[in-house]
Amino acid sequence: MTAFNPTKVIGDKTRIYFDEDKQQWLISSYHNWRDENPNVMDFSQVTGSGLDIDEDKWEIYRKLPDGKQASYNPPRYESKYTFNMIIHVNSPWFSKIKFRVNDNRIDSRESAEYR
Repeated sequence: MTAFNPTKVIGDKTRIYFDEDKQQWLISSYHNWRDENPNVMDFSQVTGSGLDIDEDKWEIYRKLPDGKQASYNPPRYESKYTFNMIIHVNSPWFSKIKFRVNDNRIDSRESAEYR
């Protein structure tokens, strides 16, 4: 059997490596994935996928002249998001692989600046 030989790589911190010739893939967050001894999976073992979004949301208040806080009308909110990819697999050792897609949490205030 020949060794896993990536023909395509996607991702930055966590990467998915594909060996398209052998129809196999693996996921690693190591700079050199061989150091990790990762699980090499066949394409046929993937049974589904999804995206899980974690949201932290809190209300933004305005300051009154007396120094107290009050809600805006309507209320305003700020949020931060973390995106996680979930790959469901047919394996005797585990049924899903979940990993974070974005390196840093996405701040709704920062993304609003680009609209």
